[in-house]
Amino acid sequence: MKETVNSFYDIKDLILEFEDKFPVNEWEINGIHIWPKIRFKLYIHLCQYVLEPEQKLINPAQKKVTPSSRTKGNQWWDDFKEYVLLARQIGNNKLIFFGHSMHRIINDSQYFNRFFDSMIDHHGLHDDSITLDFDKLVLPVYNRKKAIDLTAAVRHYRRVNKVKNKIFKNSSKTSTSSLELFNEFFEFCNQQTWFTNNLGFDIKSMTRWTLKISTDLEFYRWCFLKANPKRIVFVSYYGFDSTAAAMVSANDLGIETVEFQHGPITNLHMAYSHWTKVPDGGFNTMPLKYWVWDEYTARNFNNWIKPPNLAVVVNQPWLGYSLKNSPVSKKSKRNLKHTILYTLQLLSLSTIKEVFPTSLLEAMKSRDYHFLLRFHPRNRDDKETYIDFLRRNGVDSSKYSFQDPKTVALSAAMTQATVHITLWSGSLIEAALLNLPTIIFHEIGLMQYENYLHNDLIHYANPSTHELMEKLDLFIEADHKIKYDQPIYNPLS
Repeated sequence: MKETVNSFYDIKDLILEFEDKFPVNEWEINGIHIWPKIRFKLYIHLCQYVLEPEQKLINPAQKKVTPSSRTKGNQWWDDFKEYVLLARQIGNNKLIFFGHSMHRIINDSQYFNRFFDSMIDHHGLHDDSITLDFDKLVLPVYNRKKAIDLTAAVRHYRRVNKVKNKIFKNSSKTSTSSLELFNEFFEFCNQQTWFTNNLGFDIKSMTRWTLKISTDLEFYRWCFLKANPKRIVFVSYYGFDSTAAAMVSANDLGIETVEFQHGPITNLHMAYSHWTKVPDGGFNTMPLKYWVWDEYTARNFNNWIKPPNLAVVVNQPWLGYSLKNSPVSKKSKRNLKHTILYTLQLLSLSTIKEVFPTSLLEAMKSRDYHFLLRFHPRNRDDKETYIDFLRRNGVDSSKYSFQDPKTVALSAAMTQATVHITLWSGSLIEAALLNLPTIIFHEIGLMQYENYLHNDLIHYANPSTHELMEKLDLFIEADHKIKYDQPIYNPLS
């Protein structure tokens, strides 16, 4: 089996070797499929291992939790109110959306889920749907009476359940498992240089995880039986324990579970691609159906998904919604200078010299273009680092400006741009949907999106040459017109 992992291709090959050698589709603990959890954690860990070579032999630091300034009594009361709100509003909803605060932006002075709320508002589904946020709900929020802070509600439920179990002296659950050849899998991983115990792949840790999931199954079962939804739509099925519990409950009740695309999904994204061993009824910790933005992504899914659950192209609703409410500006209303939109990555995943290679610095200094530097949604703390680096390299501050993705819609930024550039941001997909050309200038982007390069709007430029500047000039001269005429999908269809 592959013992060296130096690229995203190596990650894919290793995971596929695991699925070929081991009966991963049969691994269960306490009735919960564990391979999707392991596969995703392994994928993310190995991506970080490839991207951050200096950290290869260092165990990742545990995330520090900042103590709440709220007293226990106040927090209990806040959680109780959110739980009561859920109990009042959960009934008779045809749709349940599970969201995250990272997907909310400020729209009309409210935090607006750009995927779900776009469809809810356009199709008037306010009374037919409810949105549950897996992380803390930031106020003011759109459609507040049907937006629930799930973290608070679940936390209150757990407290009540803990007291109930003590009163009635409920016995602890007996662990059951089906783990043929799992020990061999774990021993192989344990011998690799990329392995860390923090992955939690040992049986004891995985059992503890399934028991944690099991404690929330009753809560979600109550929610879903009370709501009686037609379908439940998730964004990012992986990464949250509460998501897994909700997914298992919904699948067990036979409710249609759907994953809504929230970013780039390429054939190297192993949370979504190349699943070669899947149980006949699907993994109970994964959705059965997938809604995606474009045909290429649908083909990527449909290479492994079995009918009748083939991926469906539903477009990107926020593009249609935001453009409908803020029509595309005419070229005459653009800035006098051509705007180059640069969607940045997390600086922790690249060096400052990769973010601003010499070829890009030369273009910023020598061309009469304005560079709009748009922060990654999860990171806006590197502004001073960028300013200092650009100043030291002779780039005048008038040549660029910064943009916060929480306050300006991506579609709005793209309608004012002539060209989009990036290291490897998935925003290139949305740019292509808007007929805005993209230039990728990092080898990671080249690997991730090689199958998109057949599109005339997506090009790769070697940052070590003058190719980036040349392609910028060519696209500026071509002056593509922004256009988007796709309908906003009705999630009740």
